[in-house]
Parts: sequence; structure tokens; C-alpha cells
Amino acid sequence: MSGHDVENIQELQLFTIPQLQVQTPNVNTTIDNSNPEPTTTIVRRPRGRPIGSKNKPKTPIIVTYENPNALCSHVLEIIDGVDVSKSLFDYARRQGRGVTILNGNGEVARARLRQPTGRVITLQGKLEILSISGTIFPSPTPEIVGGLRVRLSGTNGQMIEGSVISPLVASGPVILTATSFANIISEKISSIAND
Repeated sequence: MSGHDVENIQELQLFTIPQLQVQTPNVNTTIDNSNPEPTTTIVRRPRGRPIGSKNKPKTPIIVTYENPNALCSHVLEIIDGVDVSKSLFDYARRQGRGVTILNGNGEVARARLRQPTGRVITLQGKLEILSISGTIFPSPTPEIVGGLRVRLSGTNGQMIEGSVISPLVASGPVILTATSFANIISEKISSIAND
């Protein structure tokens, strides 16, 4: 090989471009000098969330609070042999809330009532409660404020009503529908004279 041929080979090696590989994200491109057209391979990512990840349900956040001034409804059952009025006064004091009796039913064996005329009567026997209502305030309100009013039916069909003076003894279960309330404020109201 002559020196001239060696120079030509070296010059050719200088101008010969080796096979190039160009990579971009998600695209593979290979350029081959022997092939005039480049080969391109596109790698696509699958659409959507990756496998195994889900939209997990979120638990709702519920903010609740109980207002101590709200009216609460109750169904109270007073058992056989218990004084209805005394148990209601005790219940109101224990809860620290006033209790308003809306209605009730059951039977009593003994009752002491003050009639509208002011006369106090004591009844014995099987007496059915036709209606009972009233409001009982918790302490320190005195027992004379509020109270119960009851209408009873005797065995001979007579109807007696009046304000309950303890005892009012249950004969079998007495069921009462009631509401309770808090924050009792005693206020004095004076009359305003008209000019």
C-alpha cells in the first residue's frame, strides 16, 4: 500500500460518521448511515392512572354539636307502686333540666288532688289517667312553681280533676310523653300603666 493510499484511508475515516443513537423521552430514534431513512420507534405510556391506584372513597367530615338549650323529647315510664309526681321532681333535679309533661296514660291506685275550689281530696282505688300535664322545674326553683294537673276517671265513671299534691301512686306502668329544657331564668314582670 502506498503512502498516498494510507492518507486517503485516514481522510475517509475522518469523514465517516459512526452510527448515532438519539434518545428523547418516550421516543427511540436510531440513525444508520447505511440506511438513508431513520428508524423511529415511539413508546407510549398507557392512559389513565397507574395500575393499582384507585380513587379511594373519602369519609365525609360531619361536624355536629349538641345545643344544651335545645328541647329534648322523652317517653318516661313510671313503674307500679311509684309516686308519679315525686319521681318527676327527682328526675328534673337529677338531669338539671325542666320537664314539661305533654300527655300520658296509665292507672293510679291513690291520688291526692287540690280542686279548683281549693278543697283537697284523697282518692283510693283503680283510677285511670285521662290526661296529665304540667311543668316541673329543677332546683333551686321551689316545688310550688309549676306542678302537675291530672284528670282521672273512677270505676263508677265519675271524672275528677285537680292539681296533684303528692302522692300520685302508679298502679301498673304509667307512660308519659314529655319534653325537657335547660337554662331556666326567673323574671319579674310588672304591669305597665296606660296613660
